[in-house]
This record gives sequence, structure tokens and C-alpha cells, in this order.
Amino acid sequence: MTTVLDWLDGVDKALFLALNGHHNAFFDGFMWLYSDKWVWLPFYLLLIFLMVNTARKNAVWYLLFVVLAIVAADQLASGWCKPFFARLRPLYATDLQGLVHSVAGADLYGFMSSHAANCFALAMFTSLYFKRKSFTITMFAWAALNAYSRIYLGMHYPGDLLAGALSGMGIAWGAYALAHWLVNRRRHKALQYQLSRAEMQSVWLVLGVTVFLLGVCGRFLF
Repeated sequence: MTTVLDWLDGVDKALFLALNGHHNAFFDGFMWLYSDKWVWLPFYLLLIFLMVNTARKNAVWYLLFVVLAIVAADQLASGWCKPFFARLRPLYATDLQGLVHSVAGADLYGFMSSHAANCFALAMFTSLYFKRKSFTITMFAWAALNAYSRIYLGMHYPGDLLAGALSGMGIAWGAYALAHWLVNRRRHKALQYQLSRAEMQSVWLVLGVTVFLLGVCGRFLF
């Protein structure tokens, strides 16, 4: 068992180094900003608006459970797994000193990634809710780039991100199923919500403008 874990750890570190090794001054700033949760506040507010606009009086249940899913995913990753497994982040690993590209510091432990858990929980819950293929692709692409930014910044190994993403999606799936059951338990036909084309375009617009501004601002950070 120990041999298998050592082999997986070696593969994880090799893959990390291969991905972390590609960097430049522009992406140092861009990825640092992209990884920050507060820059996505307009995007989160848009998602809240769209949920309220589609579910109306039922929105409170979905909003409550998406928040609970994200909090649960975050607490599982940061509140339990990180102190329990105590796996050092790549930028603090003694056997990787001098090999890791990093632009900022962080706390010591990285398994599991709360960034990945939170982003993939949000992507899973909202994708189940809105039921539009283009929205699902967009959300998981957004979450995947957020996860990659953590490798770029030297904060997490791919394994940290994979575990966080899977746990976040699992928690979100359960939270959505419970919210959907509570809303529809007295109905003969379950409510279905789907974004219109105009609403989908508003998602792309907010994401596009945010990414553009991150690129502009990121040029002056490092």
C-alpha cells in the first residue's frame, strides 16, 4: 500500500512540475487575480439574479442549498482534510525547493483544494439547476481554469484539485437533489428551469468582461 501511495505521490508531483513550469509575467498577474474569489462577485450576483428570475418564490430553497453545498465543500476541504492529511503545498515541499514557480505565499497545507471544491460545487449545482448544455460547459470550463490557476501559482498538486473537485461535485449533487425534492414534493410534475438564449449571453458577457479586466489589471501586478 505504501508503495502505491509513493508512486501516486511521485506521479502527482511530476504532473505538477510539468504544468507549473510554463509561466510568464502576464499570466503571473492574471492567474493570481483569476484565483481570487472576490473578483467574481459580479458573476455570482448574476447567477443569483438568474435563479431568482427563473424560480421566483422557490428560489429561496435553491439559493439556500447552493450556499450550504459550497460551505460544506469548503469546510470538508479546509476545515477537516487539510489539518488531517497535513500535506504541504508544493511551494513548501522540501523535495521541490527551487523547482516551483510561485507568485505569493499561503498557509501550509493543500489537500484537498478548497478552491476546487467550491468552484466545482457551484458549477455542478447551477448546471443541474439551469439544465442548458452551453451553460454547463461554460461553468465547468470556468471551474477548471480556476483549478489550473492553483497549479500555476504553486498552491496545489493536481491530486489536491481532483479530490476537491470530486468532493465538491458530490456534495452539490446531493444538495441539489434535496432542494429539488423539497420544492417539488407536493407537485404532480417537477418544475424545470432553463436559461434563455439572452440569459446565457448575459453569462458570457459578464465572464468575458471580467476575464478581460483581469488581463488588463494583471499586467501591472508582477
